[in-house]
Amino acid sequence: MELSTSSPEFVSVSTPLGTKQMTLAPFGSDTQSKPKSRKKSRQKKRKVDEASSSMSSSSSSSSSSPSKATTTAPASSPSNGSWAKNLQRRGGFWGDAYWYDLQLEKRLLLAKPMLTELVLALPPCGDKTVLDLCAGSGRASAAILEAYPTVKLVLVDSSEQRLTMASQRLEAVQQGVKERTQLVTKVVTLSATTQLCDEPVDVVVACLAFHVLTEKPAHYAQAEEEKTVSVEEEYEELFRAVWRALRPGGHVVFADHVGQLSLFKQLKTLEKAGFEDVDCAWRQDDSFVAGGRKPLA
Repeated sequence: MELSTSSPEFVSVSTPLGTKQMTLAPFGSDTQSKPKSRKKSRQKKRKVDEASSSMSSSSSSSSSSPSKATTTAPASSPSNGSWAKNLQRRGGFWGDAYWYDLQLEKRLLLAKPMLTELVLALPPCGDKTVLDLCAGSGRASAAILEAYPTVKLVLVDSSEQRLTMASQRLEAVQQGVKERTQLVTKVVTLSATTQLCDEPVDVVVACLAFHVLTEKPAHYAQAEEEKTVSVEEEYEELFRAVWRALRPGGHVVFADHVGQLSLFKQLKTLEKAGFEDVDCAWRQDDSFVAGGRKPLA
């Protein structure tokens, strides 16, 4: 049987949905090429639609980005007094004496062993006068008093609140100690004439204090003009002030963490200020205990 090329024949095809009529066209006929043309047309249209959709999505994303930035941007720095300051790595309420005592050993894990090593590094202090510089709430003074119950103490700090806490802490260690203890409220500003105390002392101790005196955080001192001296010069002025506060043969022993000036440079600056027997007694990570002695003559 010959197939007509002009009018395709119909055949019956059985499917699960019933019988359907389908055309049976010869190869190479126009009817064979039309589905391909329609298929190409659909593919072309799909590509155009996809490109259009992509451009629309990009435009929509671009136009909505300001609102997204507004909703997802991190909050600005906490205002003064906000509890959120506790959540910042370098934040917190360090100027509050009660907060400081509560948080110190949690935020600075080596604070306790550092204080222990400071006391162990001291020369015998039983009959000596010890000046605790930036004494705060009296942590260092109390530790020294426990080790040397007959020591005489001079506590210097810029905050009356902290010194009141220190007095209470010392009385808890030893009743009546206030009779031989001086509490001096003083903001220490570094200069060539800085005087830390009225009378010379045998030992100056400083626990987490020297970096405060050279950096001058907002909670410690009044606002100052922009610094015009180097960090080394700041430390040299500080060590010279300590040198002037000591009797001949007196000692300085301080505990701190390495911050804006390396430990090596602090020790060299201590020597430059006139101290001898300068050395480091203990160091762990960036925390250390170091000291020196004022010459006898």
